[in-house]
Amino acid sequence: MKFCVVSCVHNAKDFIQNHLDSVKGQKHVDFVHLVIDDASTDGTFDILREEKKKRGEDFKLLRKKSRGGGVQSFRMAMDHLPPLEGKDVIVELDGDDYFLHDQALRKIEEAHADGYLATYGNYQIEWDPDQWSEDLPPHLSTSRCGPKITSMPLRQQVKNTFRYTAVRTFRKFLWDLLPEDVWEDKDGEIIPHCKDIIYFLPILEMIDWENLKYIEDPIMIYNYHPNSDFVTGGHGCGAEAQIHTSIKVSEKSPIPKLSNINELRDKFDIPVVFMED
Repeated sequence: MKFCVVSCVHNAKDFIQNHLDSVKGQKHVDFVHLVIDDASTDGTFDILREEKKKRGEDFKLLRKKSRGGGVQSFRMAMDHLPPLEGKDVIVELDGDDYFLHDQALRKIEEAHADGYLATYGNYQIEWDPDQWSEDLPPHLSTSRCGPKITSMPLRQQVKNTFRYTAVRTFRKFLWDLLPEDVWEDKDGEIIPHCKDIIYFLPILEMIDWENLKYIEDPIMIYNYHPNSDFVTGGHGCGAEAQIHTSIKVSEKSPIPKLSNINELRDKFDIPVVFMED
C-alpha cells in the first residue's frame, strides 16, 4: 500500500514549512507528496520551490497561474498524480495544516489494512488569540468531529451542515469511479468550494458506512487564521459559502452505492473490513 499526500495551498507562507516538515517526517510508510499552489502572492511558492530542490523525487510541485479555489486545485492535482495503483490511498491535507505527529500516516495505514476504503477523523485546533477579538467559534470545536454514524441519510446530514472532517483519505480507485457531474449543481454549474462535501460525500455514498473508518485520535493540526475557509470576511470561501454549497449538494440525487464492491476488493487485493466484536 502506497500513500499520496495531496496538499492544496494558497498564501500560507507562515504555515507551509511546518506542513512540509510534518509530511516529510512521517515514519514507517511508503508515500509521495504532491503540492499544488493556487497562485499564491505571499512567497509561499518560493518556499515550496526551495523545498522541492532539497527533496527531489518524493515531492511533486504544481503551480497554477491564476487562483481558482480549493476544489479546482484538488481536481488538477488528481490529474497529475504520480504512478499509483487502485488500492493505493490518497490523503488530503491542506497546505496551511499539518500532521500532529510522525505516526499519522501509520495510523491511517492501520485503518486501511483492516479493509476500510475511506477514512476521516478528528483534529486539534491551533490559533493565535492575539489575531482575534473574540473566542474560537463554536463551530470549530473538535466536539463536532465525532463519527456521526446514524440512520440519517448521508445527503440529509449535509443539509444539516455536517462536514466530513480532516484528515480525509480514500482508495485511489474510488476517485476514478466518481461521476463527472459530482462537480456540478443540479443546474449544471460548477461548484467552486468545499471539497469535503463535493467529492467525499459521493465517495461515502458509493461505499456506505460499513466501509468508512472514523479515526478518533487527532492526527492533524487545523490552523484557524485570517486566510482560513471558516473565517467570515477572510480570504477563504467563508462559512456562508460552505452552507450554500451544502444546500446545493443536498438538492442533488444521491450517488448509488457500488453494486460490485466485493469484486473491486478482489481486483485490487483489498481485504474485507475487519469488524471488532
